[in-house]
Amino acid sequence: MDLGPYVENIHRQLAVAAEAGGDDARALADRLIAPLDAAVRLTLQDVPVTARALGDADVLAARSLLRMLFIARDAIVADEARAALALDRTNLLARLITTELTHTISADDARATAAAHPDDWRAWWLVELAHGDGAEVADAHQRLCDLAENSAPRCSKAAREAVPQF
Repeated sequence: MDLGPYVENIHRQLAVAAEAGGDDARALADRLIAPLDAAVRLTLQDVPVTARALGDADVLAARSLLRMLFIARDAIVADEARAALALDRTNLLARLITTELTHTISADDARATAAAHPDDWRAWWLVELAHGDGAEVADAHQRLCDLAENSAPRCSKAAREAVPQF
């Protein structure tokens, strides 16, 4: 992976910030460029990257999401999300889009999606939304908060207090 453009962008941003600070800031920025360059390259090289081929369901779901976000929330969005789910019942993005559009999800679909994506907090959010039995909702809520390291919107202190304890 060519890190040059990323490092150059950071250099430009540092130069712009230094210009606003005057001569002392420019001198400091000049002294920081070399060690900053090395640190940024090492940091970016350590970022884990996973590549995988997108299947037809993934492409349909992504197209549906892009259309919903940037063009219109129309029948085509729903059709493409449904087509993605027809190819892969557990496609998480398509399931999220369909749930957003219909405001419903069956417990079976939510459970299947969570089983296929056990490490994604959004899958457990779907189980919580499906309103299974009380213990299942509480377990799903705990899993989504654990996976999201309590940063998911539903994991705030106020939201945690609102979740019934069974």
